[in-house]
Amino acid sequence: MSNSLACCACALALLSLTACEDQRYVNPGTVRLTISSDKNGSTLVDSCHYVPVLLGSQVEARYDVDADLAASLTITRSELTVTFSGAAAGAPAFRADPKNFVADSVTVAEDPPPGYSVELRPGCTPDEG
Repeated sequence: MSNSLACCACALALLSLTACEDQRYVNPGTVRLTISSDKNGSTLVDSCHYVPVLLGSQVEARYDVDADLAASLTITRSELTVTFSGAAAGAPAFRADPKNFVADSVTVAEDPPPGYSVELRPGCTPDEG
């Protein structure tokens, strides 16, 4: 009985060692939201976020762009949505699919709030803290 127990313990120890050799970690994608003023070209919002990996997870952020405009960003694993409130409350939501992002690509809002440019791009480093 003790021989079989010892064999089982050795087998489990060997399996646990080989299981750790080739671990695959999920490296979540990131997206950068940039909102700029068309008047002077200044960047008003420049923020980087992780794209959630788990089904049902989402990231939400709200930005006061200036006194008359606020932007809300909602990110799920299948969609990024930027909505506007304040003076630009009538502006359509800007939507993009994070799966369509490729390195060095830029997705530009076709119908941003008047006087602003809105862009999403992949591959940034979110701030720590």
